[in-house]
Amino acid sequence: MRRIDLSIGQRLAAGFGVILLVLVVLFAAFFYQNQRIDAQQHRAGLIASRITAATSLQIACLRQAVAARNFVLDSSQGQLLDYRQAQQAGRQAIKQLDTLPKDPDATATFAEMVSLADGYNQAADRYIALAQQGASTEALRSAEREKEDVRNQLLQRTESYLDLQRNDQQTAMAEIDQTQAEATRDLAVFVALMLVIGTLTALLTARSVHGPARRMVAAARALAGGDHGPALALAPAGAATSGEPPRDELRELAESFARTAGALKHREQRLAARNAVSTSLAASIEVERLGAEALREVADYTHCSSGAVYLHEAASGLLRRVAGLALPSAADVIAVGEGIPGQAAADRRTVVVRDIPADAPFPVRFGFADVPPRAVLAVPIILQDRLVGVLLLVSLYELSDDAIDFVEQSALQLGVSLQNALAHREVERLVVELQGKNTLLQAQNEEIQAQGEEIQSRNEELQAQSEELQAQNEQLLEADRTKDEFLSVASHELKSPITSIKGYSQLLLRRTEDVPGMKEYRGALAAIDRQATALVTRIDRLLDVSRAKMGRLQMRPEPVDLAELVRQVVEQARMRTSTHRVVLNVTDADLRGHWDRLYIEQAIGNLVDNAIRYSPGGGEVQVTLAVVDGQAQVSVADRGIGIPAEVLPKIFQSYFRHETAKHVTGDGMGIGLYITKEIVAAHGGQVWVESEVDRGSTFHLSLPLAAEPQPAVKSPLS
Repeated sequence: MRRIDLSIGQRLAAGFGVILLVLVVLFAAFFYQNQRIDAQQHRAGLIASRITAATSLQIACLRQAVAARNFVLDSSQGQLLDYRQAQQAGRQAIKQLDTLPKDPDATATFAEMVSLADGYNQAADRYIALAQQGASTEALRSAEREKEDVRNQLLQRTESYLDLQRNDQQTAMAEIDQTQAEATRDLAVFVALMLVIGTLTALLTARSVHGPARRMVAAARALAGGDHGPALALAPAGAATSGEPPRDELRELAESFARTAGALKHREQRLAARNAVSTSLAASIEVERLGAEALREVADYTHCSSGAVYLHEAASGLLRRVAGLALPSAADVIAVGEGIPGQAAADRRTVVVRDIPADAPFPVRFGFADVPPRAVLAVPIILQDRLVGVLLLVSLYELSDDAIDFVEQSALQLGVSLQNALAHREVERLVVELQGKNTLLQAQNEEIQAQGEEIQSRNEELQAQSEELQAQNEQLLEADRTKDEFLSVASHELKSPITSIKGYSQLLLRRTEDVPGMKEYRGALAAIDRQATALVTRIDRLLDVSRAKMGRLQMRPEPVDLAELVRQVVEQARMRTSTHRVVLNVTDADLRGHWDRLYIEQAIGNLVDNAIRYSPGGGEVQVTLAVVDGQAQVSVADRGIGIPAEVLPKIFQSYFRHETAKHVTGDGMGIGLYITKEIVAAHGGQVWVESEVDRGSTFHLSLPLAAEPQPAVKSPLS
């Protein structure tokens, strides 16, 4: 076989070409492995998001149970609001899980979770509804057992879903470890190839390359064993010597090998550091320990001398330090926007301060002396667009872009772990609270049972008292009917003489109009006429009350333009007051029906008069006429004294006036609203009120829109 005669340069060029090819393959392999690791980390992030959302669902479920139990015990609007908020949080957790990419292995479990969550909300709503309706203890217990069964099933399915996700998370971490192992294996293969190529190159170049080749082989062997020192030492420390050729292929190859070894060492160090951070975060569920362990690992990799971890408190909007490293002067509490950590939290971006002067106001304790830092790095910890905290690092040296990127990646991992730790802490708190509530409820149930037995023992006594009260009630009803008949007769008897007094007073006023010297008597006559008019009005109202109670309130329906009638009432009211602005709002101008004109005018006038009377400070009175649900509705709103909530059920009773109204105006018999209610009821309508103390009242009056005239009807008995 003919021997191929190659020069040393050609041999070195060929060997170097092969090495470059191996390097390209190696870098391609590492790029591929890096892509795989990134994809696996993305998958791990999705799994972590599912775990967080499922944990939020568990917390919301427990909070909903606690809120429902609290509502049954307390029945306050605040407890009901807590219940609604917890229910909404559970729905948001389900919605968040639904928006995340689906896990095929957990699709059926997730569908069961959605179904059970809907069932639990329905059972809880029924439980709340029974409590609001004042249902019996047995009914509440039954509803509670049903709710608890569905809740336990939901928690079990959610825990099964979490187990699947945790298994997937462990699988993903195992795949990452396997990928790292494959990268190490590829490195070993590359070293073996380099060893072979180096050996062949040494044989070809003989003594001229014997020494450098041996060093490269030794470096390759050391690199295969995990020692990067010999490979890194291949790079020249200074300039080339005078006896060296202008271009040394072996030196160039050694430098490339050293740079590759440096890159591999840096990659392994970064992977080892990320693995150390992940391991430290998985070793605990306590917030303070998580922060301290993660801070220590990140500081070791970035060679930072000190740092701190701040946790964002959403309620107060402050950053509270939960872990620190050689930074005793750092504040325990920082407002968002204050200082470097607060600026990073407010802007939600990484803040790097470089080239800090020697006279900086925040030196770092290093040994026994204070040393000024060279750089400060603050990275916001953000999870799902929500600020979790800030990771602060202080370095005595310049921070590289690689170190900043490592800190940012570590902040993402720390955010997931902190969120899980906070969720775990909240679950533990809710469990303890729920246990306490269960104990309290059990004691109360026993007390209620004892009270039920006592109540049952008194039923016979109450039955006897009920029969006696029924007899007394019949006597009172008879007395009330006698009273109404007396009022009716007395009112009729009083009306005739008072009408005569009014007539004579008006006659005397007309005859003395031009008589000299009668001016002082005309004032007395005018007062008599006014008082007689007031007495006639009150007697008419007493007669209306008497007729209403005895079922004698005669209605004479006729075609009525309700919009025109309301305008007349408003115009009359405007003439009676100078301190109020009576505003009319008519949304349906052509609104006609068949009603008793005089009685409807009286009913609406009563509402407008009351709005003016009980608004002593003046202001606006709004009268609104519209068609609502097929009925004519008149609303009268004022900004007066309002009506207490406990008084509202009584204001339509006859002769009732609450104390606040008596202080505002002394006159009035408390029968205007009663008559209004009876008039509206006689027309088949309704009257109701909405009011708040010191904010005003709104009275509503609705009347059916009859297509044909109706015969005269009587008011029902009150």
